[in-house]
Amino acid sequence: MQSRSNPIFVELRGGLANQLFSWATFSFGTAARGREIRWDDRFVTRPGMPGNRLMELGLVEDRATFHSSPLARAGNRALRLGPARVRGYAVARLPSTQPQRDVHELWDRGLPVSDLSEGPIWARGYFQYPEAFSDERVTIGSIVREALEAHSQTRPSTPHGRYAVMHVRRGDYVTVARNLDRLGACTLQYFLRASANLDPDLPIVVVSDDPNWCQSVLVPSLNRDAKVYVSGSDLTDLRIISKAVEVVLSNSTFSWWGAFCGNASKIVTPTPWFDAPDAGGETLSAIGTLTLNKSSGERA
Repeated sequence: MQSRSNPIFVELRGGLANQLFSWATFSFGTAARGREIRWDDRFVTRPGMPGNRLMELGLVEDRATFHSSPLARAGNRALRLGPARVRGYAVARLPSTQPQRDVHELWDRGLPVSDLSEGPIWARGYFQYPEAFSDERVTIGSIVREALEAHSQTRPSTPHGRYAVMHVRRGDYVTVARNLDRLGACTLQYFLRASANLDPDLPIVVVSDDPNWCQSVLVPSLNRDAKVYVSGSDLTDLRIISKAVEVVLSNSTFSWWGAFCGNASKIVTPTPWFDAPDAGGETLSAIGTLTLNKSSGERA
């Protein structure tokens, strides 16, 4: 039975994968069990942000969600009509106040949630620590797959039969200098070496935020049955990854969630996950049955 005297307000941040980390950590993590969870979506519903993806998937209910006030929503609608620079400033600089008075703020500073105070808490951050909920992998995977399946009824179908997936994360990993320097992108050599470790009888489905690069550079270099699949929906892409029998990950929480929710017999992960030592992420590569250096493709 949930306790309503000491709720946990979880401020959603980032896109689909990061919101899934918050959902899994506080819905299934042992430290949060028995607590009432309220989902604070005020940050992700600001102009230019991805919105409440958990609600879109049906993983959280509206009645359990803390929304912006009517005045703030009106302001957000006005900001959406303004220049991109103004919208970006509004997302990054406008303060988020606590959902209620006398709430202790818990900010994720690189440590997993292991012990929570008894009073009301406002949790902010990304909480990318699968050890907090890994014991519930079967349950979590089943819930997310069912949600993706339900959402896909009006979406493009996924590939048929047995296949391997390569998720190629590029986007702002390669176009934004700070991200490239701090996070680093998996190289062509990494993907070629990873493909050599996949079942040669499996066709490869490539899912990416940069399908043009994959079509012009990666697929011709693979020299095997491979196809770039462009669905136009990140939820469909996640479902494609989760249904694969073998998976090659980028250093991306998106492909990580696809592998976590699936039943692949082989998962190839990159190392280092991020280039900057203080950026973290190494616990995410532990999901792999084979780990390769993301620059050269050599085994770690």
